[in-house]
Amino acid sequence: MAVAMQEIPGVVADGMVKVAWVLAIANTGAPKLATEIKAATSVEDITCWITNAFTPNAEPQMIEDRRMCSKQTFQSIGTVMWSIEELNYLFDPQNPGSESNKVYEAMVDGQIGFLVVGWGKDVEEDWAIGDVVDVFPVELGPRVPMPPESNSKLRVKQKPSVIGNVVRDVALVV
Repeated sequence: MAVAMQEIPGVVADGMVKVAWVLAIANTGAPKLATEIKAATSVEDITCWITNAFTPNAEPQMIEDRRMCSKQTFQSIGTVMWSIEELNYLFDPQNPGSESNKVYEAMVDGQIGFLVVGWGKDVEEDWAIGDVVDVFPVELGPRVPMPPESNSKLRVKQKPSVIGNVVRDVALVV
């Protein structure tokens, strides 16, 4: 029996991706809500500072599989290279301690940490035990001020480099 389109509601994307910046996670397969996501050194929600889409990518390397007995060449998936497009976010260079500068102060050039992403997580809700997240271990590139534009806010861009195993679809634990 076919499934009707209205039976597959999906999840509206607007406001439904939450991103945290976390300096330390002991076990990326079971990130701890109280002591890691909500740690004093973490910014448990950087989502509203980000002005572009959070865009990870996984690029599988292909293995050529040639066989003497075949007139065809086959492929297998080899290693996977993860990347994240540069983040664009708000900053306030003249007011270092301001709320507008919170993410800029936390995400220092060369810093190693984790981007924790809750796909389908309402940005207006606090993180909760059991929330399903992806964990990206990254090293942050330099923060570069973006050219000012009419009718916009001052922003910086920063490229995170994925430096460890990406862990997907894991639940936040106590």
